[in-house]
Amino acid sequence: NEADDLLNLWQKDNSPKENRMMWKHLIEEKRSNFEQQIRAGNGAEYMVAMILTPILGLLAWKAKFPLVQIGYGLLSATLLAMALTTWLTHRQWPRTSDHSLRDHLTLLIASYDRRIQFLRSGKALVSLPMCGGVLAVVMGIPNSSASVFALILTSIILLAFLAAQWKTYQDDKILILKKRQDAASLLAELSAT
Repeated sequence: NEADDLLNLWQKDNSPKENRMMWKHLIEEKRSNFEQQIRAGNGAEYMVAMILTPILGLLAWKAKFPLVQIGYGLLSATLLAMALTTWLTHRQWPRTSDHSLRDHLTLLIASYDRRIQFLRSGKALVSLPMCGGVLAVVMGIPNSSASVFALILTSIILLAFLAAQWKTYQDDKILILKKRQDAASLLAELSAT
């Protein structure tokens, strides 16, 4: 890892000017890596929304049954709202400036916390209308609400979707918390010097 190599190199050098430059470069590297990770995740969400939103909208328009139309429309609107919210939220993140090293680290830690909060809120806010949309599509087809097989299949699909949402949130949260802990350790080390 380049950031760890920089930290090891920095610890060997004692020049105050070099110290500040190494700290700044280390912090910038961590921030840059995190922003790349976020851009990749956001890009995947944008692609899913760009592909599925028009398809689901077309399915809503072509559906013969009103509840199915509502379900597809809800799914399409949810994906579009998710992409728009992701884009707007990422645009509000603070950019780098000429703050002190401590401020740079504090901003980095705050961005980790904001991302965890965004993921938690986003997963919950997307899951509810998506489940409602799937349920409306399946139950809107005549005779499917009376079919035990349709109810069981819908329940399995919804439970798998919710489990996948929870799992991806937990995995992302663990990775971000590890990065946050590293940044907090650097902040404590910087405060000690």
